[in-house]
Amino acid sequence: MALAGVLFEIDALGGGYYSSKAWRFVMKHISPSRLLGCHLMEGDTAATLAGRANEFCVAFSGAVDVDYVKEALVNAEESGLRPRVCSPDRLEMEPLVRVGSIDELGRFTEESWSRSWHDRCREAGWGYKPEQVPEDLPPELRGQLDALMGGAGRP
Repeated sequence: MALAGVLFEIDALGGGYYSSKAWRFVMKHISPSRLLGCHLMEGDTAATLAGRANEFCVAFSGAVDVDYVKEALVNAEESGLRPRVCSPDRLEMEPLVRVGSIDELGRFTEESWSRSWHDRCREAGWGYKPEQVPEDLPPELRGQLDALMGGAGRP
């Protein structure tokens, strides 16, 4: 199992909803078809939680092409964001939580539907397939979800 991850400076992400901004950056520059079967993880670093840093980590585990992830994310600069590579040894020590996976069709999957992941996937052109969907999902969102569940989205 391979591990690939990057670190973002929380201040550069604008504070507040920094995890959402980090994932939007990642999803814009990474193709889900290159992450088939991978688990996606996130979290403030141990140093951040201890007050020694101000970093947020996004990581991938599984059959991930580590070089692809590094090249795609570290070389993609926008709005002052320039993530740094996090070594696999360090990733193993970080208190990251799993946020979802990429299935065999290249869709982001998670346990229960969430508006934030629905919107991120739609914006990035990623497929999205939550395991549980609210029965009372409004028709407009249900239509979007049906389209997102169709496949991998962009290559």
